[in-house]
Amino acid sequence: MPFGVNLFMPQPATSDPSAVAVYAEQLAGEAAWYETPLGDPDSGNDDAYEAKLAILLDDPVPVVSF
Repeated sequence: MPFGVNLFMPQPATSDPSAVAVYAEQLAGEAAWYETPLGDPDSGNDDAYEAKLAILLDDPVPVVSF
């Protein structure tokens, strides 16, 4: 059965680091309450895009969208 793959394109950072820091401070109490760390807003910006693209070039599927 044919299938397709959708890749998310890497995006440039658009957030203001100082605004993100302020927001993280505002969320710190909630994070502590739920005993969970705040995520890193810069992690996963490229989502291993190049590696995924290389796999698809090496072993193509019927449909790829971006």
